[in-house]
Amino acid sequence: PGSVSNYLIFFKSFLNWCRSDLEIGNVVPTFPKVEFVEPQIAWLSIEDQRKLLAVCDEKYFPIILFLMVSGIRPGEARALKCGDVDLDKDFIKVHATWSGNVYRNRRKGRGAKSFLIPIHNDIRSYIFQRVKNSTSGAWLFYNPNTGGPITTNTLERVWHRIKDRAGI
Repeated sequence: PGSVSNYLIFFKSFLNWCRSDLEIGNVVPTFPKVEFVEPQIAWLSIEDQRKLLAVCDEKYFPIILFLMVSGIRPGEARALKCGDVDLDKDFIKVHATWSGNVYRNRRKGRGAKSFLIPIHNDIRSYIFQRVKNSTSGAWLFYNPNTGGPITTNTLERVWHRIKDRAGI
């Protein structure tokens, strides 16, 4: 319903533009109002975050912790490489993302720009060790089973497993 509402709003705007700017047509029809409930974001409490981290597999702990403390999108976290980290200035440059299984060397969205995030103290030791022991092209967070990037399916499977273990 939310998408239908958006499509109708855009179509009505287009027809208004045709009428006023292009002088095509005299009347814009009345469009129905689509009722829908905005989805509510279920934020994790600090207690729930601690429960999740307590039951997280050790090999996926770094990316789960990073996602919790940084707030960036999972696709952007998965796309980070060691070369995106500046240990001297204490920040990470977020400029790429994954779209499903396709790596994109720029963020999604029209005009989406790269941005910097500080390295959080809770994940600093992992990032420091990973960057010092890897090439700049290596994934910052990698799949320990393959050595390659963490896939969407793997991350979702890990997330659901730790939610189930934590009873959340």
